[in-house]
Amino acid sequence: MFKEEVWEFITECLKNKPLLESHFGTFPLQGVSGNRWRPDIVIVSTQLRVIDGVKLIAEMKMQDYEGKRPTLNTYKEHMWRAYARLGDMKDWQVPKYVFFPYLVEGKRAFDFNAYFRTIDVILLDWSKTEHVEKLKKRIHKL
Repeated sequence: MFKEEVWEFITECLKNKPLLESHFGTFPLQGVSGNRWRPDIVIVSTQLRVIDGVKLIAEMKMQDYEGKRPTLNTYKEHMWRAYARLGDMKDWQVPKYVFFPYLVEGKRAFDFNAYFRTIDVILLDWSKTEHVEKLKKRIHKL
């Protein structure tokens, strides 16, 4: 399943970084609205206070994905929800991502990359090796 693959990847990336730890849906952060969220993935420093210790925030969509693509409308709904949640996290000045098992692209597709850039969020297409490698490098720089 997509969720397990991502968790294993994050855990492996942090294996040699003892000053960082990952939280999967368990680390509460407050958004600009005052609401508290538990993002799907939060990487934090084990040595700094919470406000300074957050190093990366990510939402993971279609967590149960195993190869059967949903309808285009379902795909878009996942994107709108990710935008709403991460938009509320816009004051967190850390790398923010939406992990997706694949991205719908093409002339007629809505430009979600441009849309998410307005809130300083990177869309990561897990099906593209170069995207995953960029994430790996980013985590190693934390």
